[in-house]
Amino acid sequence: MGLGAASDVRLEAAREAARAGRALIAKGIDPIEHRTDQRVAAKVEAAGSVTFRDYAEGYIARFEKSWEEPQAPPAMDELV
Repeated sequence: MGLGAASDVRLEAAREAARAGRALIAKGIDPIEHRTDQRVAAKVEAAGSVTFRDYAEGYIARFEKSWEEPQAPPAMDELV
């Protein structure tokens, strides 16, 4: 299991990560899969906090100036 570059990870932190990895293995859990699952769960949680309306409003605000005709108000009413 990689922890990062040796120059970036202090020995104490590396030992603690190794202890945590061994504890997971003792419970029958793959530490790399566990870390991956935690990262995926964090991404899902973060993505869940953005609603379609929030995304659509941000998109419209960003690109509205490049549109030839003002489309935002009717388009927004149709989307949400």
